[in-house]
Amino acid sequence: MSSEGRASAMIIGCLPFIMFAIIYAMNADYASIFFTDTRAMIVLFGALIWMGIGGFIISKMISFEI
Repeated sequence: MSSEGRASAMIIGCLPFIMFAIIYAMNADYASIFFTDTRAMIVLFGALIWMGIGGFIISKMISFEI
């Protein structure tokens, strides 16, 4: 059961970065705003913080002892 949780956590954790890479590859002008606009950088930084918090919570949820 723990390995299923780890696999789900890896998929959920990697999916936003994979999707951003796909969007950047398809339309670089659309995705490049995250690197040029200050407001978008703040949003990106906030999203990374929330992703870190979520990853920490998921790691605590899947590390249990029977």
